[in-house]
Amino acid sequence: AGSVAGSMQGGMLPLDRLGCVVTVMDFPFDGDGIRRTLGEVMQRFGTLGQPLKMIKGRTGRFNAIVEMQTPEQASRLVQGLDGASYNGEILRAMAAVPQNGGEGRQDF
Repeated sequence: AGSVAGSMQGGMLPLDRLGCVVTVMDFPFDGDGIRRTLGEVMQRFGTLGQPLKMIKGRTGRFNAIVEMQTPEQASRLVQGLDGASYNGEILRAMAAVPQNGGEGRQDF
């Protein structure tokens, strides 16, 4: 069996798919409108492998988690959204990476 990473929903993601996961951080709220708009913007960079999820962070702000079809699409998404402005907020985007070089199971 291949190595897997834990997901925010408690499921498992094969580590070879981890490079396809992108987190876009720092939304002040969650709602259908923001999910729809952000999902449409993300699709400009490639195909979403899984639906967009919004997760409330420790700061009380929300982070969007999405799995793109390929690592290349994830990279384009990060390049396109990192530092972009959304409703006056500056977004931060980053691809998920294993914390110990990809060995064993990792949370992200």
